[in-house]
Amino acid sequence: MEDLESVRAELATWDDDLLEQENMYVACKESLVLERSEVDSWNKVLIEEQREHALTNKANIALNEKYYVLKEKHNKLEKQYHLLSKSNS
Repeated sequence: MEDLESVRAELATWDDDLLEQENMYVACKESLVLERSEVDSWNKVLIEEQREHALTNKANIALNEKYYVLKEKHNKLEKQYHLLSKSNS
């Protein structure tokens, strides 16, 4: 009879341990779902930032091209000015 009681007590302990592990599993699973949702949100933010970066980069390239064209024109005008000022002196 004592053996039966000790087996029952041991089974009850195992049952409690299994319930605790199951609760931990459910909590971990719920936490994982939340983490995945947060990762998805951050991925969307990252994709939008990358899109904006690409647009900014294109605009920067276009502005640099315009800058070099204007710089060339400025240099030509400066040379013409110097030639004119030398010829008038």
